Amino acid sequence: MSIKMTNNMISASVNNADLSGADESILIVDDERMQRDLLSKLLNVLGYAATAVASGEEAVTFLRTHQVNLVMLDMCMTPGMNGRQTFEAILKLHPEQKVIIVSGYSDSEEISKSFALGAKDFVRKPYTIAELGQAVKRGLSS
Repeated sequence: MSIKMTNNMISASVNNADLSGADESILIVDDERMQRDLLSKLLNVLGYAATAVASGEEAVTFLRTHQVNLVMLDMCMTPGMNGRQTFEAILKLHPEQKVIIVSGYSDSEEISKSFALGAKDFVRKPYTIAELGQAVKRGLSS
């Protein structure tokens, strides 16, 4: 099943200018294509420049040659590196990288370890556009 969402549908649900970005670059790291596509579309509508990759390994490769203002990182990815392992690898490249955790699980030990590494915020799936926008703002400002 495919969900078709237009920019007008998303824009209609965004009525708070405080959620809008200023073209800051955000890297989305999620192994589920539908999640990457949805998050990219929402972030673009909010005014961010979103790029998405399908694994922790792809994120590390991307960040070797690019810098972003924020990484939105899924915790549970298979196969390969999970979110915490990806975060550790990112910090070796960019020690000050801002990261927000995006996950359907809120009580994971891996999430706790990610906060100990310096994660800026947590967005629980499923999320609203307001929750997403607020978390991105907090992540970028911290």
